[in-house]
Amino acid sequence: MTLNSPFKVLLKDVTTQLDDKGVLLVRVVHMWIVPDKGNSSEPYMIDMVLMDEEGTRIQATIENTHVSTFKGKIKEHGLYGMMRFEVRANNGDYRPTSHPFRLYFKESTKIKERDLSSETEFPKDLYTLKSFTEIKNTHRRAGDDLFDTIGKFKFDNIKYSLQPDGLPRAAEFILEDLDKNQLSCTLWGEYAQALRNMPSTSAEPHIMLLQLCRAKTDYGEVILANSFYYTKVIVDESIPEIEDFHTKLVASSQSSSSANSTGFFIDPALVKSMSELLAISKRSRCWIFGKITNILNRRAWSYQGCVKESCSKKASAHGDKFKCSKCNEVFDQGIHRYKITVIVKDSSGSVTLCLWDHECRQLLHKTAGQLREQLNLSGIHETATSKEIDDLVGLHLLFRVDISEEDFKKSDKVFSVRCLTQNDDLMNQFLAKTNDEQQVDLESDDDLEIFFSQPGVTSSNNIDDATTTTPMSKRSLLDYEEGHDGGSSTQNSTSKLQKTIKVEKP
Repeated sequence: MTLNSPFKVLLKDVTTQLDDKGVLLVRVVHMWIVPDKGNSSEPYMIDMVLMDEEGTRIQATIENTHVSTFKGKIKEHGLYGMMRFEVRANNGDYRPTSHPFRLYFKESTKIKERDLSSETEFPKDLYTLKSFTEIKNTHRRAGDDLFDTIGKFKFDNIKYSLQPDGLPRAAEFILEDLDKNQLSCTLWGEYAQALRNMPSTSAEPHIMLLQLCRAKTDYGEVILANSFYYTKVIVDESIPEIEDFHTKLVASSQSSSSANSTGFFIDPALVKSMSELLAISKRSRCWIFGKITNILNRRAWSYQGCVKESCSKKASAHGDKFKCSKCNEVFDQGIHRYKITVIVKDSSGSVTLCLWDHECRQLLHKTAGQLREQLNLSGIHETATSKEIDDLVGLHLLFRVDISEEDFKKSDKVFSVRCLTQNDDLMNQFLAKTNDEQQVDLESDDDLEIFFSQPGVTSSNNIDDATTTTPMSKRSLLDYEEGHDGGSSTQNSTSKLQKTIKVEKP
């Protein structure tokens, strides 16, 4: 490389001294247009949030004098190589990113579109979702950075306040997360009008993702709101974040009526047996059904994690404090989170699964911190096993497992559970998909009883007689071809509404 050759620059290294030869490889996470006040049909400014391969984000702005040069040349969610920017301090309230600097396009700025599929290591996550608890704890003053969040709501419960011309001035409603935490939300102006114009054609509740929203405090209550023109409102779209929320929402409901009201559907092609799960050799998503037969970490069932609820990483000692291994936050005391490793069996074999904090709270109905405190009050060491955890053994559950490239490299084959449910209606969905005439008694704890219940198997002492019979399998977990690489089912996605609110002008 010669002295004047272009070179790659990461966003974390961007300062006011950014060299014109420095190339930024970035994805456009979000882009919005600020209209001209004198002529709302014309863009006054184009803004965007860029993300690099490390997930670092920075705001970039095309000011009015350069809009005509770059308008139409950059697409939201596209991947680009960019160079030659003016860099200024990122000042002001309600910033879209926490980066200390902000990029401004110049007449000499160069951009070149890249093929996103060729950048296999580039992050696919477009949203950095904050939990409601984190929002309540950290967003209590005006001017905080903007953020993304997600929750469920009902169109029937939206309260509109109107302007003299009859158009909505504001839309007020409640958003609720998976842990039943609630936040009030107010969408103003054209956002309220767009929400009112959305057709509510599917069953309540609906799922809303707010990208780059803000929080304000009103009489001590934290309220979510849009921020012109930054905020995007996404309702019931088939994107991974909404589909994941939808799946967990249904899984947390233990009544069949709740499952039916959400129109939940499990694609049969995603149903796997334990043996099929172990044989998967590509990035996949699947559901498995089995019984917890053992807990491998009865005395090490929790860890001290980051104080940010959106970050699940472990915290390590840092002097007399603790430090997050991912976001480098330093704090006095971490949040205790569950991590329970279990053996799960079906008739085809067994696998080792890791149950993380959300799923454990769903089963145990208390946080790891509450369980530790309960043990301490009972005079039991907080790291000892507990009856609640021991009682997980014997449960029959549906588990959703997302298999990543990293899982293929592991020798121990411990799969992380992303969602689970005991819902009878959903478990019957699994059993209803089978033509197996030989149903295994799920309540039986005796594998020998299952074995000897098979036709042709007797209580013979002849080893040869016993070993010539093929062990029975549950065909509901075996009879499906590998057909998906982790995407959602067509039936599920087509039942959802395609709705997005972005307030901007062409």
